[in-house]
Amino acid sequence: MRLDTNRVGEVESLSHRAIDIGESCRGKDHPQVAAWYNNLAQVLYKANRLGEAEPLIRRAFAIVEATLGKDHPEVAICLNNLAQLLQATNRLAEAEPLMRRHLVIFLAFEHATGHPHRDAAIRNFTRLLAAMGKSVAEIDTELAALWREAGLEPG
Repeated sequence: MRLDTNRVGEVESLSHRAIDIGESCRGKDHPQVAAWYNNLAQVLYKANRLGEAEPLIRRAFAIVEATLGKDHPEVAICLNNLAQLLQATNRLAEAEPLMRRHLVIFLAFEHATGHPHRDAAIRNFTRLLAAMGKSVAEIDTELAALWREAGLEPG
């Protein structure tokens, strides 16, 4: 998504309005409301307003985890978004367990449904581990452990 920085305020205002309407119509803990929080957080993230984006992503995560379950793919998306934000703010140690959980959820989802999600998740996790100073061998070991954690054979 290309961000027109001149329109961030307009998008932000409309997003807050959508959230307010969604919360009044569907309730504060509806998964669609979480999607709106997440969308606004992504706009703020792209506008480099990371401090404002973080609580919105955390709110979206709390909603989807509580309503859809801890292993739902929407939870994985929120985990990835939060981990990406933490990585952007150089909070790598905080990002790592979130990214790990994100990848385990997607590996298990792919195994259960045959619907592929792993490529981007693996790239994100690999980049994070490399940023943390892990060697290629250490990254390979981490990935193999994740496969086993998801109940799969490494590969």
